[in-house]
Amino acid sequence: MSKTPTVKQMLFNLLTHHERLQFEHWALQSILINCPDAYTRRTWKADLERLWNDAQLRKSAHEKFVPLYTKIDEVNDEAAVIELLSKIPLTGKVN
Repeated sequence: MSKTPTVKQMLFNLLTHHERLQFEHWALQSILINCPDAYTRRTWKADLERLWNDAQLRKSAHEKFVPLYTKIDEVNDEAAVIELLSKIPLTGKVN
């Protein structure tokens, strides 16, 4: 078995990372809007981990990405995966 990841594996990794970054963005935005003091800016990582580990909140955030996971999983041809990836917007909202 090859240790080189397939295109689908790389896309899943990319999407998972993007999902995590979106979650981090929401947490940081909330902190900066609501608590702009120095202590809060120093403690945001703990707040992010608390939010990331909240199963219900994480499930709710993940649901926004399910259609993309499904589309990637349904593709059998790696060229089609690349075509699908080219249609995913790089900026803006997920849905």
